Amino acid sequence: MSRDVFTPRNLMTVGEMSSTSLEHCQQYAALDGRELSMTFNFHHLKVDYPGGEKWPLARPDYVALKALFRHWQQGMHNRAWNALFWCNHDQPRIVSRLATKASTG
Repeated sequence: MSRDVFTPRNLMTVGEMSSTSLEHCQQYAALDGRELSMTFNFHHLKVDYPGGEKWPLARPDYVALKALFRHWQQGMHNRAWNALFWCNHDQPRIVSRLATKASTG
């Protein structure tokens, strides 16, 4: 589909890869463009999921968050396009997750 539909029209494609591996994202978003232009992975959004649940708020693990960003940025570097984002319509808003009551004024 990419070769026949997207590439001739110079379109950008993005795939949501919620819990997939770095290796799969490298394959799907390889710089040769045969599959997708870039991928979204959601691993960094799960650093504050208590018991794997996304709606209850828990204290984020900033060390784990930094390690995840490093892992993905270095792993995708010169191999595939990595899309960076903080939240989407399926997640609690980032300000609610990372801000403290004291920082809200």
